[in-house]
Amino acid sequence: MNSTPANLNELKEDGRAGLFYAIDQSGNYVASDQAPAGCKYTCPVCGCAMHLTTTKSGKKIFARDRGRMHTNPICITLERNRKHHTFKGLEPEDFITSLCRVNSKKASIERPIRTDSGSNESAAVSQDDKEMTIASFSSLKQIAESGINKLNPDAKQGEHKISEYIITYKYAYQFFSDPSFELGARIVYARFSWTNSNDRALIFSMFMNDKERSSVKFRLLFTKLSDFKNYRDKFGTFVENETGKTVFKKKYAAQDVLIACDDWYYIDKYSCPDNCNYNAEYCKSCLGMYQAVFTNSKQIYLLPPDQ
Repeated sequence: MNSTPANLNELKEDGRAGLFYAIDQSGNYVASDQAPAGCKYTCPVCGCAMHLTTTKSGKKIFARDRGRMHTNPICITLERNRKHHTFKGLEPEDFITSLCRVNSKKASIERPIRTDSGSNESAAVSQDDKEMTIASFSSLKQIAESGINKLNPDAKQGEHKISEYIITYKYAYQFFSDPSFELGARIVYARFSWTNSNDRALIFSMFMNDKERSSVKFRLLFTKLSDFKNYRDKFGTFVENETGKTVFKKKYAAQDVLIACDDWYYIDKYSCPDNCNYNAEYCKSCLGMYQAVFTNSKQIYLLPPDQ
């Protein structure tokens, strides 16, 4: 039987650091401060076997079982940097507004996560303190790097469910299939589809899990031509096809993005302002379009594409 490290010093000697979230034996996403000891857990990103332990300062964390290694760059980075980001302590609308409206009075999101002892865990960690720390999200990049494909929509971080902050294709259908659903202030995890130069708009799609038959569209409008061209060029360029016609060619077959908007405007699927191959069959599988206006670069993040 493998021995379990009793404190952080043993974790350091064994080259292991902790995570604050893991998957339990029932497949649920669980926080270390709410997890029972003595049970088996796995890394929420790569599935590495983990267990609950307590650090020297009394902080509960999930540590890799002896002899096990993380295999995904996300969890490897979490171990190396010893910082885990969380939605805990952030109000969904305030957080998303802070990304969309630079001058908003609601943009004060750098609220510290406090431990039972009242210490500020979001403060910078000294070189001598190598314990795992937790900090509130402050950017879409941090969310992307935290393993968004593993998010459980019903898991709570603080007072709010994950689905109150972000919608991904993994669980989108349960929300968008409800005609009364209002997207409101949310971050969406979508894929670039095409560009509309006449309206200075970029269109993104979120395909559902039913073999990509159903989808939702997201339309990002740009008020400045320079901003539109800057982002359009990130997704592709204009080339001549075999007939000599100028067409837009994507850089990558699949380019995923995170887009934040604090007030998504719903457009009925039969009133789409873009040429999305309108036909009865296509609209039958479309769950509508939502529109946002680009305000600043914090509002959109391009995930590294699969090349």
